[in-house]
Amino acid sequence: MEFNQLKHKVVDYIEHADDHFISMVSTLIDEYEHKDVVGYSNGKSISKSDLVKRILQASKRVKSGKFISQESLENEVANW
Repeated sequence: MEFNQLKHKVVDYIEHADDHFISMVSTLIDEYEHKDVVGYSNGKSISKSDLVKRILQASKRVKSGKFISQESLENEVANW
């Protein structure tokens, strides 16, 4: 879907939305403007600084050998 089509879809939906939806959109806007949100995980926003922390922690785990190989992971998934 093109940006303009998506924008019109969102605007049309908001024009007919209930109070609860408008409140959620307002919260999303506030987070977007104030927290430098770069993503979401389990419904919660992730700020740029949180993402950097996660990356550094993951890098430390990899350097210390605390990781699982792709092959091992695929074997685990196959046995679920």
